[in-house]
Amino acid sequence: MIGVYDVIHHYQKVAEWSGFGIGPHEVILMADGRLVVGVGGVHTFGREPLNLESMQPSLTYLSAQGEVLEQITLPDRHLSIRHLAHDGDNTVLCGQQYRGQPDDYPPLVAMHTGVGPLKPLQAEPEQWARFNHYIASIAATDEWILATSPPGNCYGIWSKATGELVELAALADASGVVVRHGAFQISSGSGKIILQSAPELSQSHMSNVMWDNHWSAI
Repeated sequence: MIGVYDVIHHYQKVAEWSGFGIGPHEVILMADGRLVVGVGGVHTFGREPLNLESMQPSLTYLSAQGEVLEQITLPDRHLSIRHLAHDGDNTVLCGQQYRGQPDDYPPLVAMHTGVGPLKPLQAEPEQWARFNHYIASIAATDEWILATSPPGNCYGIWSKATGELVELAALADASGVVVRHGAFQISSGSGKIILQSAPELSQSHMSNVMWDNHWSAI
């Protein structure tokens, strides 16, 4: 379920939307007014998953009134679609959590350009293994896509044009990522913040905040 709240009138709940599957995790607003939902597909009791063999994750497009416009799925149903971003235009990026076999390392980031299937980004299996089956936050500029992994203690940068991994960098408890002024800002649970303007071009400083992966640029 998704709850809709009226910001002007003291955040009163005005609607509830459903009908798109189990476990909507993140919702983003597109430039054309559509909403995109990362539907994880996992039914849990507490934190215990109950339906891994029947889970149905999807990338779901909604109208501004909550009507389901389109649902796109990945071939592997054990890839729980969770964290989303868009490039300011029509391209949506989604980061997944893999709930399948522990020795399998499928692609954890995919791109949707508004038509056709989701396109997985490219990396070698041993590189995907570094992410420890989990993408926590994702963001995109005109040229690059960046995704973080706290359990993997790393982040990756892909070329948006080719879908190829161009940098895999270590960062303890790598958490949130946003784009500001055309550059990535990356947070971590250790308090370290990185400004990454391009692959292999970064600077960092320490803060006194233990960040998690839920970051937004305001």
